[in-house]
Amino acid sequence: MSFGVQPFGTAPLGAEVVPPAEESGGGFWLPDSRLMAPALLEPGRKPTTPVEIDWEHKYAKDLALYMILNDTRNLADNTAGTFTGDAYIDPSKGLECDGNGDTLVFSAATRKALAFGTNDFTILVKFRYETGGVYPTLISNGDTGSGEWMLRVASGLSFYGDAGGIAFGTSNSMVNGAVYFGVVRREGANCRVRLYDADFVELGFHYATASDRDLNAENANACLGGGDANTNRWWKGGIEWAIALNGTELSEEQCLDLIRNPYQFLRPKLC
Repeated sequence: MSFGVQPFGTAPLGAEVVPPAEESGGGFWLPDSRLMAPALLEPGRKPTTPVEIDWEHKYAKDLALYMILNDTRNLADNTAGTFTGDAYIDPSKGLECDGNGDTLVFSAATRKALAFGTNDFTILVKFRYETGGVYPTLISNGDTGSGEWMLRVASGLSFYGDAGGIAFGTSNSMVNGAVYFGVVRREGANCRVRLYDADFVELGFHYATASDRDLNAENANACLGGGDANTNRWWKGGIEWAIALNGTELSEEQCLDLIRNPYQFLRPKLC
């Protein structure tokens, strides 16, 4: 009886390793664990194994929200989200909403609440747009008072907050069924919104100085797909992932780094 062990260095890291043909008389093949690299270690590749946040990552310090693909948790504080309407998770597309009150709501994060107040912040989201609603909203804090904020589509991608004290966005039209990346950054009173297509090409940019930048709110939830009972805000389409940092305004280069590989925050879950 023989034991065939795949020698190290004969196949690229992460490549499929094919066992050798059985020798006469039968035998066992022992895989070399050094070649079985988890898929999530490959930059930009979607994770296939249980994961958690790597809090040593250079961007992770102020992470308040991290929702990705087929996981219904906010990995930033490991809390489960609550579905409303007919919202559901598609393993390959993320959150799916039909524009009829479908949301996924995460309660206020225990690490970094989503009541931004006057903090710097960064919001990034990958989404598929489908025509529907007047102000279809990707993500909001679910409030309806002076601390309300939302990232929505309104003749482009726009960020709205504090009863109009912050209202700005791009002016380009969305294509039905197309995939986009949206980025909002705020440093002090300076706010920036950028829209990218699926190939990371910038489609629109808007810069403004907010007249009132205080986004304190009683409700610091993260509501994906809408946020309240206002039917004009219900989202139709998909949200593959959403990331928010409360206390950090990432640079444009850092945001591009993240939308190209949002999985870099993750590491294999430690048992």
